[in-house]
Amino acid sequence: MAGGRAGRPTARQSNRREERSMKWRRRMHTRAVGLLVVLLMAGMAGPAGAQEAIKIGFGSFDSVFNGLFVTQEKGFFKKYGLDSTLIFLESDPRAAQALVAGAVDVVGGSGGSGLNAITNGADIVFIGGIVNTLTGSMVTRANLTDPKQLKGGRWAISSFGAESELAAKKALAHYGLASGRDVTLVPIGNQSLRFAALESGAVAATTLLPPVLNKATGDPRFKVWVNLPDIVPDYASGAWLTQRKTLQERRDTIKRFLQAVAEGTHFYRTNKEESIRVIQKWLKVDDPAVAGAAYDYYAPLTPVDLRLSEKSFGAIFENFPEAQKKGLKFADFTDLSLLAALEKDGFFAKLRP
Repeated sequence: MAGGRAGRPTARQSNRREERSMKWRRRMHTRAVGLLVVLLMAGMAGPAGAQEAIKIGFGSFDSVFNGLFVTQEKGFFKKYGLDSTLIFLESDPRAAQALVAGAVDVVGGSGGSGLNAITNGADIVFIGGIVNTLTGSMVTRANLTDPKQLKGGRWAISSFGAESELAAKKALAHYGLASGRDVTLVPIGNQSLRFAALESGAVAATTLLPPVLNKATGDPRFKVWVNLPDIVPDYASGAWLTQRKTLQERRDTIKRFLQAVAEGTHFYRTNKEESIRVIQKWLKVDDPAVAGAAYDYYAPLTPVDLRLSEKSFGAIFENFPEAQKKGLKFADFTDLSLLAALEKDGFFAKLRP
């Protein structure tokens, strides 16, 4: 019995054990609550923080895509959960080909190149606009005193089927000339290469866009003639396309892409100085004045609501008789349902001044 009494804890010992037990339970409770909070936060942050990969192709390194460059640089794709990769595809026709091949998810290119691919059976669709007027200017050597002196000469374009081909035809027609009959169109590549060909005398004329156009404007060796927006005010110079399959299977992804581009375009149009710095970086322009001129030219032409009008395809159809033969209508090669939904939800209204 004595041994039993000796093994029995005293009241003080019992109290200490109870205190230690309570402290342990409190610590475990605190840790459990903390762990639960961490797990809940991880569960909430996981989907929102996850970045979905998207490959975005574009056909030329010029200021038509200033809004895209700003969207990428200022993190708007990330804001909408997109891990974006921008891929330069050399020309608008190649951009359309890359989209058809599935090498990119979305592509920015000219309306003409996209319509040409669709006419030839590509299952791709226009989902939004970038610029809705034919851009650029006709440039020749300064010793040319009359455009009719171009007869028998060579005109540099990027490639056949590209916007630069249509621009050449429209500029020549403005002066009563015709490609093939009066002037030979020569595919040379991007506008930097075309400008170099003009400098060397390999060609007599070309069309240029800012910022390369600004180099020619300030150089006494060259003369700027007609500005293309003055003769073709409605033209899908830049537009967004994707595969119909992608639009069906990744509809939310494409919606977030459009939201990101719209917000990026709004930033581009309302933050000139910062946008000029982005233009300098992406287009490798050292002179901020040249980048500023490119900004002043393109920013007003770039709609925040990414609108794409039926009227902007009128001049394009003139250049694609096959599309006319097939009886293609605007609704056949566009799907603007996501833009319509965003408009209805008030998304674009928040971005407008």
